[in-house]
Amino acid sequence: LKNKPDNLTNLFSYFKGKTWLDIKELIRQTPKKKVQIEIDLPNEYLLLLIRKRYSKNTIKTYTSLFRSFLTFYATKKPEEITESEIRAYQDYLVNTKKVAISTQNQHINAIKFYYEKVLGKQRKYYEIERPRKERKLPIVLSEKQVMAILSTTKNIKHKCILALLYSAGLRMGELLNLRKQDILFDKNLLFIRAGKGKKDRTSLLAKSTSKILVHYLDLYKPIIGFSKEMEKLKNTVIAV
Repeated sequence: LKNKPDNLTNLFSYFKGKTWLDIKELIRQTPKKKVQIEIDLPNEYLLLLIRKRYSKNTIKTYTSLFRSFLTFYATKKPEEITESEIRAYQDYLVNTKKVAISTQNQHINAIKFYYEKVLGKQRKYYEIERPRKERKLPIVLSEKQVMAILSTTKNIKHKCILALLYSAGLRMGELLNLRKQDILFDKNLLFIRAGKGKKDRTSLLAKSTSKILVHYLDLYKPIIGFSKEMEKLKNTVIAV
């Protein structure tokens, strides 16, 4: 067989459950060649995430990061990976991949979930040091800058999105899930369902934002809510 990633993936697939392939020498012989191997997650890992009602984004993140961890130790079963090897992987993330602190913490959470929740091992089995959190001051736009952004935004949907994000402090997911019945015009409040941590909360609705919302509702008359309209504009908002 030729030394190609596709052939290597086929070998892993064919010998799955029969034997373990040691590819260390192969990788040493082709250090400049990036070998991609699709590693299957343990079934219980995904099932437990779903059973515990983790959000879709969290499930997607955990499974992706844990698969990267398993791919790093492709020649070993997950339960055979030692504490020192978990630490070595953490060193690889910091020194080689140079991931951000938040990304490193996500990797740790994805790994911890498997060993603590799926396998039921105690924390002392694999103590992992978490990175120290950065404490950066936020960059806050001045009132004049915010007004400039809103005044130059002519599209009513874009203006509505920006006004809600700024004045009510909504997260992107909270904005996409907002429904007409969640807008309490008489109380100048927004009812936010299942926000971060699946917790409901309320946020203030500015009178200036109310006017923009009323204009939007009169113009587009959404039947259910904002999700379909605003999902299309997600990339636009991120770009802004």
